[in-house]
Amino acid sequence: MIHYGFNKVVLGPVLEKVLPMLFNWRNNPELYQYFRQYRPLTMEEHVQWFRGLHRNDSVRMFVAGHGDAIIGVCGLTSIDRVNSRAELSCYVIPEHQNLEDDVINTLIRYAFDQENLNSVYAEVFETNVKKLEILDKRNPQSKVYLPHRYWRMKSFIGSHLYTFLRTL
Repeated sequence: MIHYGFNKVVLGPVLEKVLPMLFNWRNNPELYQYFRQYRPLTMEEHVQWFRGLHRNDSVRMFVAGHGDAIIGVCGLTSIDRVNSRAELSCYVIPEHQNLEDDVINTLIRYAFDQENLNSVYAEVFETNVKKLEILDKRNPQSKVYLPHRYWRMKSFIGSHLYTFLRTL
């Protein structure tokens, strides 16, 4: 586990024993409405995702924990070692939404302190108001609005692209 001290949020490995729980979360429309995933996943797709985590050096995924509970999943994707950057990925289950800010802060600190990255970026759908507020509060070095980027619920929605730089 990686301990950083944001409200006692910890990051831990994605283990096979939690796959059924994560499968249910990833197929929960309340959560996946904010993912690039546009439909429910099959168990086979979910297991392939899990197996790929251990073979792909450009991805670091974690379960986010608080106390004895797993409260979400987060990680770095599209890790680019040459250009020292990665994309943030994070979701927290509805019962623990109040800790999403702490999970994101922990993940960003991990990216800079442990992975030694220079920048991280996040793309957030315009419909994900809570996450937009969290990232706006972090004072990103840049924020760009991309209109009509994704087809969701019978219309196009835009997204916001945030960039955070390591402070040296």
